[in-house]
Amino acid sequence: MSRFELSIGEIVERTGVSEPTLRVWERRYGFPTPHRTASGHRRYSTAQADAVSRVLALRDTGMTISAAIARVERPPASDSVSLFATLRELEGERAARAVRKPALIALSHAIEDEALACAQARLALGCFQREGFYRRSQARWRELASTAPVAAVLADFERLRTDDAHPVEVPFGPNAQLTREWAIVLHGGRCSVCMVARELASSNVDASSRERSFEALWSVDPDAVDAVARACLSVMADRLPDVVARAEEELAAGSVATPAEFMRLATAIIDRTLAGLT
Repeated sequence: MSRFELSIGEIVERTGVSEPTLRVWERRYGFPTPHRTASGHRRYSTAQADAVSRVLALRDTGMTISAAIARVERPPASDSVSLFATLRELEGERAARAVRKPALIALSHAIEDEALACAQARLALGCFQREGFYRRSQARWRELASTAPVAAVLADFERLRTDDAHPVEVPFGPNAQLTREWAIVLHGGRCSVCMVARELASSNVDASSRERSFEALWSVDPDAVDAVARACLSVMADRLPDVVARAEEELAAGSVATPAEFMRLATAIIDRTLAGLT
């Protein structure tokens, strides 16, 4: 199958954007730019279909079409990537909740345990601030990664590890926004969930667990999971193009969960979190 395999009708079906609107975007913004067949028909890639969907998600937050297209076509530099800002932008008016680290650990473990129980994660991504924090959870993440074809973790690692590491270990620089962020992103057929927390400016990463405070958001909305996953992948794109390409294939498969299954997943995570706090 060629890289440009989708007709304009298939793009419409995948994204819900009308054909006239796509033609207007192409003429006015040069987005998305199709490949033309010998007979003049437009053909698009799956990546372009995903880009159109991301533009729609940003538009739904109140962003103008031109700004949304600019955001999608020019992803931020890796140091400026913020997973927390990505999710907060999509969540709109839903306020982030301030929590102490022990409560955040309970929520993280609940998400991980529910994902392991479902055994459906096809993509597992994590952000750990410090390498030491990841090492304490490495056994859990290796178990998560054992069921996920694509798995990677971000932290202040000394070097990129792809040889004997599963999940892949991806370093970020000392000036990255991610130095203050903690995230879990799990994507699969009926079990997709993300959690992102940002350490408050008044909190010290070197303090004891009970003294550390975060703003936290989590979601089982497939669009939210997709957006946070892609923000993670943007940090890896230059160094791990093959891993990112496989991850994008998994994301393109979408979620097959029903609204009732979304509710069941959210309820199970809440129940596990409460059990972890008692």
